[in-house]
Amino acid sequence: MPALPSASTAVVAEGGVFADQARKAISRDYRQAAWVGTVDLPEHAPAGVAYERFTRHGPAALLPLPGQRASLVWCVDSDDDPVAELDDAQRLAVLNTIFPADVTPLRSITPLKRFPLGLNAERTLTHGRTVRIGNAAQTLHPVAGQGLNLGLRDAAELVNLLRGGGDIDAALRRLEWQRGPDRWALIATTDFLARSFTWALPGAGAARGLGLAALQALPPLKSLLARQMMFGRR
Repeated sequence: MPALPSASTAVVAEGGVFADQARKAISRDYRQAAWVGTVDLPEHAPAGVAYERFTRHGPAALLPLPGQRASLVWCVDSDDDPVAELDDAQRLAVLNTIFPADVTPLRSITPLKRFPLGLNAERTLTHGRTVRIGNAAQTLHPVAGQGLNLGLRDAAELVNLLRGGGDIDAALRRLEWQRGPDRWALIATTDFLARSFTWALPGAGAARGLGLAALQALPPLKSLLARQMMFGRR
């Protein structure tokens, strides 16, 4: 058997899902679950548009796929799950009340899979010459759909720092320093949003609604937030 090639740096990019992971330095079980599957959109639905709605149980999102299809992520309270006992037709009927007329009526739905949700994050991206990116470094709540974006930014910065060769240890120290603000800002944001759905304070739901309405009414602020989510803190 030929010898395996040696390498100076290892990148761990396979982190799995929250339920199957060993607990990292920072861990929180949100007692929420995500139902995930695919839906067929009506012919009039605009192409390439994502939709997210915030219900009293948690966020529900449609993420565009090729053709008139979308990926569904439907978050609910895992201790009082309103989706578990429904059949596909009933689930489709409920979703048609959640999403706007632009994207309804949904035509069909695949069998959904259920995933427990939580925060599970390492304090650092690097340990010696081992680098963790994506879910191997931090598993986030899908409330803002930012786990993939964060992992891609981690990977892009790692490639940028290693591309020129030179001192690998210095490059990995720079990676930790440069990615820290963006990483921790997004971890804190998604954690706050996820936990806000569990608050039973009087008026909490109305306050969330007012905040989202204010954001919708202020296009410059909405654009700033969108850029922050897409490209990270710079």
